[in-house]
Amino acid sequence: MFSRETSARCLEACHCAIRGSIEHLEQLSFSRAREELDREKVVLQEVKESLAASENDQVYNELYLFSAYVGLFQDYCSYWRLLSEGNFGKSWGALQDVQDSLRLIYKFWPKEECPAVLSYIERQCLEIEKLYPYKVFFSIGVEIQDIECSLCGKSMNSFDCEHIAGELYRGQLACGIAKNLVALNHVAVVTNPRDKRCVAMFEDSAGQFTLVRYLSGLLNQHAMRPLQFDRVQFRKIEVLADDLAAVGRNERCPCGSGKKFKKCCKDQGKVLRDHADLIGNEITVYDLMPS
Repeated sequence: MFSRETSARCLEACHCAIRGSIEHLEQLSFSRAREELDREKVVLQEVKESLAASENDQVYNELYLFSAYVGLFQDYCSYWRLLSEGNFGKSWGALQDVQDSLRLIYKFWPKEECPAVLSYIERQCLEIEKLYPYKVFFSIGVEIQDIECSLCGKSMNSFDCEHIAGELYRGQLACGIAKNLVALNHVAVVTNPRDKRCVAMFEDSAGQFTLVRYLSGLLNQHAMRPLQFDRVQFRKIEVLADDLAAVGRNERCPCGSGKKFKKCCKDQGKVLRDHADLIGNEITVYDLMPS
């Protein structure tokens, strides 16, 4: 069947481009990593344009999925580049892009056929999120007049539109486009939103990015490769109070109690303070994507 043959050939080409890209990424060659993926995106588009008009929708949908697969690693490369450059605020947005791409791929890719590298990156992203200072998020509620279909331009609230938002139609994803914002209803503070981009931002030099900055340092010193980051492990360590001379009497105690240092651990001789270990492993792209 043409669909099966075309898909197998395109998918193997995607695997090859992604493996090559990650090899460059591990050496912090961000531009070369991106070039591998950009070329494959062009090839996929050329294959799509070469299809006969009579070809069934399955072929187009498969090509869309493979393009999203390559796009995921474009986002992944962007994340590590921004982290390496010290753009910590922007890197948070790129990290969310990676996870959005994962959700899209998981929706359409048969679970039993998903490459192992996807689940690895999913788990890695969740661990990396723990290094960031964002714990609460903002969510807005708005009143809109209508939702327009991205494919046919008709109202998705009418019977004239035959598309369902979030579904594929001949290699195109149907989306709802909000039209005519009427009012802003509310702004809520939440802890587990679907979109985590709306946060109170900090300067890249802020102390809140201490852990992220440490990971960036390991990356730039070639002490840890992007794929090598495995998890973060939080624990308490004991520090002698005399070693905390830089902590003022009226500052918050390093133990995390929220009390002033002078009314907490200052006179106890030792302080239990939070500590984070960044754990790596020796995994390679060929462990996750055998050639």
